[in-house]
Amino acid sequence: MINNKKIGNKLEGVNKAMEFLRDEFGKEEGEVIKAVKLNDGSWDIEIEIVEQSEFMRKIGKRVFDKNIYALKLDKSYNVVSYGRKLKKYE
Repeated sequence: MINNKKIGNKLEGVNKAMEFLRDEFGKEEGEVIKAVKLNDGSWDIEIEIVEQSEFMRKIGKRVFDKNIYALKLDKSYNVVSYGRKLKKYE
């Protein structure tokens, strides 16, 4: 049996994380890699976002990187920390 409350909570956390990344970086889309609720009610979420390479942009080339951002949300879905976890080159 599917627990709709768990699914709703996970979606709420993911939506808040995506909203935060959109506000911080102007990114509208991303792929959720991980969304885990911890024992204390907080969330660990990882989202992969395709971004133009800053270095290549500066030299006039259009190259894109896939970057993974890790976010920690408290139990009220407020972002308490975030950072780029990994950079994957295309």
